[in-house]
Formats: sequence, structure tokens, C-alpha cells
Amino acid sequence: MFGGYLMKEAFDISFVTACLQNPNGLAELTRVDQVLFLKPVPVGSIMDLRSKVTLIEEIEGLGKVMRVVTKGYNEHGVQTNNFNFLFRVKDANYERYIYPETFNEILEYHEAKRRLHFERIYHNEV
Repeated sequence: MFGGYLMKEAFDISFVTACLQNPNGLAELTRVDQVLFLKPVPVGSIMDLRSKVTLIEEIEGLGKVMRVVTKGYNEHGVQTNNFNFLFRVKDANYERYIYPETFNEILEYHEAKRRLHFERIYHNEV
């Protein structure tokens, strides 16, 4: 499958995930952070895209942001893609936090914290 098509599908599902977490308003895409194509996806393959919010935090100058990770799996359950998006929450009264419960969620949470730390550095330097 063409990588641009996979990116579009990943963005669509990530945007819907971010909007579902924010019932009073829409989310605005701030950055496409990391896109990994781990394995080739043959044309005609059935893709399973799974998206979830891994972190919600405040960034000075941006306000509340949420990191959404979307992973693509082929029909055999093997991960083929990994997409990281950063969305800004447009609702000023938005109060929600993510608490990891499993070991994998803790790893994803710390990865998102690390990426958000670099986002803060980048945003303060620009």
C-alpha cells in the first residue's frame, strides 16, 4: 500500500480519537511527530489501525495538548506502522488526564513524555 494513503488513514483515525476525548470542541493538529514504516504492506492487505491518546499535558504558549499514537497491523497481527500526532485542545475548560494501567501503556506514556519534553524545548526556542 502507498505510504501516503496509510498516513491519511492514520491521521483520520487519530483526529477522530482526539475529538472523542474532547466532547466540547475539536482538536487542532499541531504536529506530525514520528512516522515509522516498519514492514511493507502489500496492495490488497487488510489493515487494522488502532489509535489511542497516550498523554495530555499543558505546554506554555500552546495550551493543552494531547499525543495520539496510531499503530497499523496487518491481517496476521504484525505491527507494520507507527504514527505519532500532537493535537492542541481548543476547549479552555478541558480537564482530563491519562493514567497508564499496563506495562505497555507505561512505556507509551513515558515515550510521549519524552517527546513532549522536546516539543517544549522546540517551542521555547522558536
